[in-house]
Amino acid sequence: VTLLVADSLPIQSAGIFVRMGIPHVFTGKAIYAPQLGTWYRSDFLREAPERVIRERLLQSAQKASVLFLLKAKEISPQWTLREWANAIIQNGAETSISSLSRGFQQLLDHRLIAVSGGGPHKRYHFEDRVRVWTGLLRLETETVIRKGKVSEVPNEKTQYVFSGETALSRMTHLSAPDSVTIAMSGKEFHRWQQDQVVPGNTPIVVEIWKDNPRFLSEHECLNPIELSLYMRRSRDPRVREALAQVVTAHDLDPTALWEEP
Repeated sequence: VTLLVADSLPIQSAGIFVRMGIPHVFTGKAIYAPQLGTWYRSDFLREAPERVIRERLLQSAQKASVLFLLKAKEISPQWTLREWANAIIQNGAETSISSLSRGFQQLLDHRLIAVSGGGPHKRYHFEDRVRVWTGLLRLETETVIRKGKVSEVPNEKTQYVFSGETALSRMTHLSAPDSVTIAMSGKEFHRWQQDQVVPGNTPIVVEIWKDNPRFLSEHECLNPIELSLYMRRSRDPRVREALAQVVTAHDLDPTALWEEP
């Protein structure tokens, strides 16, 4: 049997030779000789890299966790599901008893909350803040759905908050970026878009969030927990230093942001 030695050609050529039925060999990489019953390619034998798939935290569970981390001293350990839902709604997010029930079950599965009592009088309370913070970072969280550019910010400040490096610059000593970044819920953005938004050259970045980003906002900015969850994958040392400042200001460990899950 005659084999074509194809070492000077890219390995991708092997597929063409196979389709044409041409016996060939790439030294140390592949050999195709059907007359000899031989077909080997080294990359077929490599193990696929392990994919780490993290569970996504339900929106209701995320909001309850953020509420606890930022307002722990104001939360009663005796709150019922309805009282938790009311507190989340009063602070600007949407939820329901049914969605919160599913979210709390998820938090129970991860041992971030505990339950006492039964029936309609069942009480839910979080474990200590360190455990909740590190547990939150091990799960995928809901952040920005999509981004776009607009020509101007909304006239009504109740429609948006500052986000990204713009928010960090307002919370820390980080220099303000060249472009302003704002965050809006999808609902608010569509309402505003129908009224007046026209894409332009002005560098204003708008982030669309699934839920209201004004939830527990500080200094007209996205709340520090969700801002940190969103920006923690940044490799920029300036951003990391600013995030560390924000997290430390709320008595949380900043190093946990960059630990591997």
